[in-house]
Amino acid sequence: MSADDVAVRGAVPGDDQPQPWERQPGETPRAFHAFTHYRDLGPGRSVDRAWRAHRTACEGQITDRIPAARARNWARLAARWGWGDRAADWDSEVDRQTRQRTAAEHADIRLRHARLAQAAATALTVPVRATIDALQQDPQLIAKLVARTTTDPMALLAVVAVVARVAGLLPGLATMERIALGMPLTPPSDERPGGTFADRFSQRITSDEVATDLAIALLDRLAHDDTPRPH
Repeated sequence: MSADDVAVRGAVPGDDQPQPWERQPGETPRAFHAFTHYRDLGPGRSVDRAWRAHRTACEGQITDRIPAARARNWARLAARWGWGDRAADWDSEVDRQTRQRTAAEHADIRLRHARLAQAAATALTVPVRATIDALQQDPQLIAKLVARTTTDPMALLAVVAVVARVAGLLPGLATMERIALGMPLTPPSDERPGGTFADRFSQRITSDEVATDLAIALLDRLAHDDTPRPH
């Protein structure tokens, strides 16, 4: 019997037919008890080892010597009740249950990792959302920040730094979430809006003369370089 057959039988047992590893019709309690010792030994089991396990667990005695009569009796039980095939079916059922538990555990882990990534992304975007809300309430906010750069260049730089830091962390969180959900690591082309944040930010600065001058002024201030720059 294959492992798949056992999986089906293990999942939907018959109404009147016990599983091979359960007590069979006509099998005495004593014979089934002997079989359970054999069954529970796992791969590498033998009738002799089963008898020793019974001797130790049920009679409290440890011995390597097996009386000939006992050996013959257990050998007859093993042959009569098909211990070998039944134990093999049990091993397949144990493997099925183990794989089922492992799959469920892996699904739980992946879901937990996805939720962690989503929660972290949500937390990181709070400053960005707060900035957007502030801009909606005061459309002149950026202009005010730019005006302040002559006396306090760090005001605008702080906002840029927060956004840049969030943008730098989000791709890693997105990758973590995709891995956890079993999605491809490279998003489809329609999910990639023209390069990284840094690329798009740099392009916008270099394409705008005022933004370029402002960036130079910020860098000069940070470097304590008061040398005027040519326009």
